[in-house]
Parts: sequence; C-alpha cells; structure tokens
Amino acid sequence: MGPWLRHGVDIVEDIITRVIDTLNISSNSESAVRLREVERQIRKTWGGTEPYILKHSCRDEVREQVLKNLTSGVSVQDVVSKTGISRAQVYRLLKIKK
Repeated sequence: MGPWLRHGVDIVEDIITRVIDTLNISSNSESAVRLREVERQIRKTWGGTEPYILKHSCRDEVREQVLKNLTSGVSVQDVVSKTGISRAQVYRLLKIKK
C-alpha cells in the first residue's frame, strides 16, 4: 500500500467526501456532480504523482515569523525550535527573500 493510501483511504476521495459532508450536499445534486468533475480533473492532473501536502497552510505567516526572528538576531536553531519547520526550510525561506 502506497503512502497515498494511508489507512486504506484514497486522499482525493477523502477530500471530496469531506467537502460534500461538510457542506451537507446531496449526493445527486448539481454541486455534487460538479465536485466529482473536480475530482476527475485532479486525478487527470495529479494522477500517478506523489504531491506533498503542507502540514500548515499559513506559509506566508510562518515565513514572516521566520524572517522577523532571523533579522532580530535569533539563531537558525532557535527559529527551527520555535516554528517547527526544518533547518533546510529556513534556508529556503531566506533564499526566497533575496
């Protein structure tokens, strides 16, 4: 079983189902049909790949926090400890800033 089938669940199916459940969409409504079309598009675009899903979606906020800490003299190691992101990611953020 590949990493995309953790717990025996297809991640695309899981996401679409969660959206349908959260929005309380009837399974044969126009919205559900449109979501299934989105699912087909996602599979066509991403099928066969192993995309990375960020643990946190607040990338800009983390980047600003990292840069603020580094410019105020906080060490890279302390930034890694405070933010929970990797040392390599801290350096990537610095590279992007330049």
